Amino acid sequence: MKKYYVFLIVQIINIALLYAATQEERLAVLEYVALYEPSDWIDENEVIPTPADAKKKFNLTDAELYADIKAFEKKYSVTETNEEKRLCRKMSVLWIGGYGTTNDYPYLRSIMYNKKDYAQEYAMRIMLEKTKLTNQLIPLANEIVTNKTVFSHGLRRITYVSLADMCNAEYTNIYVNSVQIRSNIASFFLERAATEPDMMLYVDRVACDLNPTYRHSQQRRDNLARLRPAGLTGEQAEIYDTRQRDAQPNDSK
Repeated sequence: MKKYYVFLIVQIINIALLYAATQEERLAVLEYVALYEPSDWIDENEVIPTPADAKKKFNLTDAELYADIKAFEKKYSVTETNEEKRLCRKMSVLWIGGYGTTNDYPYLRSIMYNKKDYAQEYAMRIMLEKTKLTNQLIPLANEIVTNKTVFSHGLRRITYVSLADMCNAEYTNIYVNSVQIRSNIASFFLERAATEPDMMLYVDRVACDLNPTYRHSQQRRDNLARLRPAGLTGEQAEIYDTRQRDAQPNDSK
């Protein structure tokens, strides 16, 4: 009986070791996917690897692939300094959003709100992507563009550009085929055109594109006058002058 228990323990240990080695192998495939660089040559036949390749290679269920992605995200820490290892964690954050559920939103938001986390932008991007067809998109965008303490100028600009691209059919990978969502985004830019201090000219242009009646409105003329920085000279002054002339009623030009 004692020998049987020893044999059983050995078998359990062997199975555990085999599983660990198998997961290590699976994580190696995920790392390959994360670090894959497309060819510099235009090749329509080039297949860009995805985590789905690991799923297929190892015959994983969705739950098993997701568990591996979570393990991969934990492989490298927030204090990692190696650029390749950082990229692996950044990509894993995207995959958590892509292969996970709404239950992952709190975790992704915790990364998004940590400006010391090098994966902050990736968490923000995937949150915008995952909420773009929901009523959570505009509140999320407002959180980002109004919080200068947590979100840098670059991240706030990415948010504005992402929402604008969602309304541009040329960007078929992120275009939102929903009249209501595009209307919500148009209203968002109209509201931000009255208050955005740092990217006023970009927001003004998009607000006009998405709200045609705004272009020659008194509302736009008031916004441009109020938000125009004092003491502008040179090219910036000329740009504002051009915008303010453009905002005048058609019959006054």
